[in-house]
Amino acid sequence: MAPTTADVARATFSLADFERVWPSVVAYVRTDVGPRRHALLREAAPVAVEDGMVTFEVAAHMHFHLEQLKADRALADAIAS
Repeated sequence: MAPTTADVARATFSLADFERVWPSVVAYVRTDVGPRRHALLREAAPVAVEDGMVTFEVAAHMHFHLEQLKADRALADAIAS
């Protein structure tokens, strides 16, 4: 089966590519997903991209934010779209 356009885009997506769109992702979350999720997301920073998966870093003292971000599937889906 031939790779789809989404597969190719995912495979070639770099951290620099994601960092360019990150401000608009955060703005989208603020306006369309909600202020609580926006407040959590502001504390995360993209640090790596591998096989189309973005890894975020949250400061070590932000345990609550990290747990909330890890558990929020709706936020993950919003970022992925």
